[in-house]
Amino acid sequence: MARSIYLTSPEGDSGKSVVALGLVDLLSRTVQRVGVFRPVARSTKTPDYVLELLLAHDGVDLMYDECVGVTYEEVLADPEQALAKIVQRYHEVARRCDAVVVVGTDYTDVAGPTELAYNGRIAANLGAPVVLVVNGSGRTPGAIHQVVDIVVAAMGDEHAQVVGVTVNRCGPAAVDAVKAEVEQGTGLPTFALPESPLLTAPTVRQLMEAVGGELMAGDEELLSREVLDVLVGAMSVEHLLDRIADGAVVITPGDRSDVLLGLLIAHQADGFPSLAGIILNGGFEPSPVVQRLIDGLGTKLPIIETALGSFRSASAAASTRGHLSADSQLKVDTALALFEAHVDGPALLRALDVARPEVVTPLMFEYELLDRARADKKHIVLPEGSDDRILRAASTLLRRGVAHLTILGDQAQIRGRATELGLDLTDADVIDPHDPEILERFATEYAKIRAHKGMTVERAREIVPSVSYFGTLMVHLGLADGMVSGAAHTTARACAWSSACSTRSAPTWRARTSSPSGTASCTAGPTSTARRWSTTTSSPASTRCRRSLPCTTRRTSRASRSRASCCRTCRTSSCSTPRSSTRCPTPPRRTRSTRASRRPTACAATASTARRTSTCPARSRASSGVASRTSTRSSCTSATARRRRRSAAAWRSRRRWA
Repeated sequence: MARSIYLTSPEGDSGKSVVALGLVDLLSRTVQRVGVFRPVARSTKTPDYVLELLLAHDGVDLMYDECVGVTYEEVLADPEQALAKIVQRYHEVARRCDAVVVVGTDYTDVAGPTELAYNGRIAANLGAPVVLVVNGSGRTPGAIHQVVDIVVAAMGDEHAQVVGVTVNRCGPAAVDAVKAEVEQGTGLPTFALPESPLLTAPTVRQLMEAVGGELMAGDEELLSREVLDVLVGAMSVEHLLDRIADGAVVITPGDRSDVLLGLLIAHQADGFPSLAGIILNGGFEPSPVVQRLIDGLGTKLPIIETALGSFRSASAAASTRGHLSADSQLKVDTALALFEAHVDGPALLRALDVARPEVVTPLMFEYELLDRARADKKHIVLPEGSDDRILRAASTLLRRGVAHLTILGDQAQIRGRATELGLDLTDADVIDPHDPEILERFATEYAKIRAHKGMTVERAREIVPSVSYFGTLMVHLGLADGMVSGAAHTTARACAWSSACSTRSAPTWRARTSSPSGTASCTAGPTSTARRWSTTTSSPASTRCRRSLPCTTRRTSRASRSRASCCRTCRTSSCSTPRSSTRCPTPPRRTRSTRASRRPTACAATASTARRTSTCPARSRASSGVASRTSTRSSCTSATARRRRRSAAAWRSRRRWA
């Protein structure tokens, strides 16, 4: 039977979605299958963003329709019938999961006391312990304590059991006081989360929908950026530039080309804040000349046009409240970081009586690695700072406090792009590989490492600015604990760069092929690019040809293939020269030959070999039989030879990168 947790609150806008996301994330580390359930959906016209947020988590594998009980209309029409349907649909989800997070109603339709009591009835009928979520914004610790006492009593009247309290949106300075007051007064495990303005900030897309606008120019991907301020740009440009801030959206008439161009230039200039977007109101569009100038600037800043006037546009934008959704990775990272920092996960699981199974899922293993990394932070260098995926991953790791990061690349470009994407890389170090001081030190070290290859400092100055060489040298010199690469470069390149900057014992790559005469292998390492082809058998002969290969064709039997062997000089299976001999009694005279005849892996039965049979008596006797077997090159080249040619080509490719 699945364990369930019921989240409820006595009012709206309490931040249940933050706690619900944190619980789903916590349970994903503990059990194999986590489910979510919404007994009463917010609306039948639009999807429930809270449910979509939870379903987007990697630990949940359910469909949207499976996780919805009833609607507000069904509750108002027949509460008892709606309750029966909720219980039935919940058990359908519970049978497939080990733990289920049930998120109560949002107080969007029914009166407060009635809805709180109905949440208590649902929790009692589902047999789920209740975790209470209280809004602490603008309340003293004593006032919050009173609210908790009232709600706990109301839950008891409906036979629901409250096992924990989470006070959300507290003032940062009052977190400890609130936790101590509520926990001491109620005796329940209590957790307090500080308020984060980012979690309630709307996105540019939400503002665009609020004013009924359309995207006129810019990158559509940047519509998911959070808006931290809204300004009306009705003043002159010089006064407006003093008031803009990072993450601000400026609303200005569409015919104010001076304001529009001034904002675009300030957004791209160093030393000025990075805007989240521009809204052009009044239904005016820039003139064709100004539009051509905007296109020439190549700006990615979203520019939205709307038919509303200045007052209506500003009112709609100011009244838009953001929420935690799956579209904003920055909000998700912030919410999880707050939950991990202020909620004692093991204590909460003990209160919910959730046992840990013996089986470890990939997601549980991933979170264990993150916990271990967080406990012992390492310094990791990311050489591919120009990739948006790397910037997003770096923002997530920094928010979760997993590691110390250094990103390689141009500092202005990386931080500017991160700001455009709405990412916070304040805690990350950004190093330019072309910094003269660091470059000279790294070039000297690289020339020292590769001195046996003839590397000079001048040549090293050209190689070291490559971000992967630079990052590898940071690890080599102890400036970082590790490097993560591979988003924009292949694995072969990353390995080659690492090998080129390493002074440790050389790793060995082996390509083995089975043959009647033994096993051929090619071994090499980063400090020595010389190839050594050899053939090893149980034969004690030390004078054996080191490049001798079996002469086989597809048409011969296994017995004949096992008896066939090649002379190391004339490379024919019919030559009478013993394998242990160091020289053929009748060596072939040097003649012009085709490329196939010069290959060490070519079979003896080739046309060029047949033309040279007069130089060896043994080959003359068998020339007729050999020539009859040479219809095409493919029919006389053994599978072993082809594999060895591929291995040699692969090694040459690795040698070039090294």
